[in-house]
Amino acid sequence: MMWLQLLIGTVALVVTLRCAYVLVARSIGTYIERRHRAIEHILHIQRPPPAWLGRMGIHSKKNKASCLVRLDRLEHYALQSALVADEATRAQLLEQLKIIKAEWVAADWTCFSSSRIPRSVR
Repeated sequence: MMWLQLLIGTVALVVTLRCAYVLVARSIGTYIERRHRAIEHILHIQRPPPAWLGRMGIHSKKNKASCLVRLDRLEHYALQSALVADEATRAQLLEQLKIIKAEWVAADWTCFSSSRIPRSVR
């Protein structure tokens, strides 16, 4: 009888640990995927991803500051990530992100409608 309780407890523990492992692996995968998609969006469109803008869109100075902070985090991620092909690619990626950041800092996001976003932010 005691061995049956031990077996059931062990099985429950193994199932619980397996579920926790799957959840953590998915979370990390989602984390990495979101960052890579954001970098790709920014490099191709030179505009913040829609998920960064929230309901206020690009009109808010608060959103501009938030987007700049997120861009800094992406730069740090690109600097630290082992998922970048090589150092030359990393340097090129960081250079492009710095150029886009300088354009975003210089742009006045509040005076444009969503259809007239400054070219430097597109």
